[in-house]
Amino acid sequence: MTTPESPSQARAGADLSGRTMIMSGGSRGIGEAIAVKAARAGANIALIAKTADPHPKLPGTIFTAAKAIEQAGGTALPIVGDIRDDDQLDVAVARTVEQFGGIDIVVNNASALDLTPSAEISMKRYDLMQDINARGAFSLSTKCVPHLRRSANPHILTLSPPITIAPEWFKAVPTAYTISKFAMSLVTLDWQANSTPTGSPPTRCGRAPPSRPPPSAMCSARTSSPVAAPSTSWPTRPCRSSRSPPRRPPDSALSMRRSWPPTGSPISRPTRLIRRSHNGIWSWTSGCGGHDRTAPRSDQGLVILNGVVSLNGMDPDGRPSVGARVRRARLRKGLSARGLAAALGVSPATLSQLENDKAQLTVTRLESIAAVLGVSACDILSQRGADPVTGSSTAPMASAATASGRSRSDWRKYGPLRQDPVLAAALAEFLELGYHGTTMRRIAGRSGVSVPAIYARHDSKQAILMCILDATMTDLEWRAAAALAECDDPVGRFRCLVENLALYHTYRRDLGFIGASEVRSLEPGNQAVVSARRNHQQELVDEQVRAGVAAHLFTTASPDDAARVVVSMCTALPTWWHPGGRLSPEEVAAEYVGYALNLVGCHPAGSPARAG
Repeated sequence: MTTPESPSQARAGADLSGRTMIMSGGSRGIGEAIAVKAARAGANIALIAKTADPHPKLPGTIFTAAKAIEQAGGTALPIVGDIRDDDQLDVAVARTVEQFGGIDIVVNNASALDLTPSAEISMKRYDLMQDINARGAFSLSTKCVPHLRRSANPHILTLSPPITIAPEWFKAVPTAYTISKFAMSLVTLDWQANSTPTGSPPTRCGRAPPSRPPPSAMCSARTSSPVAAPSTSWPTRPCRSSRSPPRRPPDSALSMRRSWPPTGSPISRPTRLIRRSHNGIWSWTSGCGGHDRTAPRSDQGLVILNGVVSLNGMDPDGRPSVGARVRRARLRKGLSARGLAAALGVSPATLSQLENDKAQLTVTRLESIAAVLGVSACDILSQRGADPVTGSSTAPMASAATASGRSRSDWRKYGPLRQDPVLAAALAEFLELGYHGTTMRRIAGRSGVSVPAIYARHDSKQAILMCILDATMTDLEWRAAAALAECDDPVGRFRCLVENLALYHTYRRDLGFIGASEVRSLEPGNQAVVSARRNHQQELVDEQVRAGVAAHLFTTASPDDAARVVVSMCTALPTWWHPGGRLSPEEVAAEYVGYALNLVGCHPAGSPARAG
């Protein structure tokens, strides 16, 4: 436990330089005020919150909060995530430790608020509050404890009220919300009670429950003085006992509107509390945000039949299929396939089938995906807005030829890549040091983009790798489709597929090398998606070799083995070919087509071979 400080030290504030705070929520209101106050004291702040896009009624996002933190002198790490998702919490804690070297302070700030009376509240809203408030606080605190034990001065701060069974409380605050907030208090009290001088994290204990709870008690964070009064100096010592209340901050810091519930605020609907940080006064706005469920228009090339969403043919400009649109929307949010699958309550394999159009996408499932991603169903289907990778309207790594429109004759043409600087830097680092040897700081240094700015675009290093591989496979896939369409017979299609693979793995040798070497670095869900797309390219060659054998154009006795050798031969090109060497990409492709035809036993002229 830390040594208690004097009142004068508490008033003067504490130096939090080099200390790291992780906070749930914090995109607005009192959470943001706490983060900014800690930033002024020199702390590193990691925020995990869902608000990545501006809310129509509420100000602030996780990125505006991160900007305010940095303007206050701190270092911010914004992490878009849901504290109800264990995988996302694990990633958030790991990223915080990777970025800052440890965790010293945990702030359980995120909460869901619904003041509907007990007789009227739905169980769905009840469960939401328990999941975010009670479970979220418990899960974040528990996951951070191993790192807190290594801190010289650890703290867990929770925005929750004192526990009381006074009848007046339950007359003022509905029971469903009270249960969730009291549970948050119990989490804090548990860690405080189990703290030891040998390393368990000390916590902020709450004030003694009043005989009659003030109207502000359910809203203010009464488990710790810095939470109750974020505008006062930041103390660093835990309260020794809940029986001895901490020093009351100045009344000006706790100036509240005394009328509660707020005049004109419909209690039957979720009510959100916003803190005006410039004057320390609480203000209320009511209403809850929803997702636009407007049905897609018919001119978008989409068809909804019996509740299933599908495309009315592929658009001439090569817009992605329904599954690909879902995948791009997920990548735009920096969410892994496993994370989205867990949020939907399905297996990663099921999500992989949806994203690869192997399974039907129902309207209900589409709306569930949109809700998890925090966008509308129309945003997913119409692909409105910025590119998921670069934040621009162009592809993350696109050639000049493909950006203006793709035609069948373009598949042999390779213009210079227009690379997002972050992805270009990441690609160079992966090639030099490998995925696991690369850090976000190295990517930031090479790209000239700050670490927080990178996290504003990409949720993790894993998301960056997925963006690179997605761009690689997308480019290869349209070229393969165009190569197939150029010929009508198995020999011609086989020649074009081999030529395409050879050209791609020479002109795009860096992308090809990463595609072959770093698939093993992907998380299981992402690996399944990329592997399925790579396997599809193999299957295209398999089909043409089998067709050639069936038509007596190829004489190989092992068509599948021969096809695998051909593809492996082409994908290995990045390991030895380099620009400026003896052979140009076109010369390599011509030689490899000849090798491939020999491997499958094709007659030089392409005419039918004689049977034994």
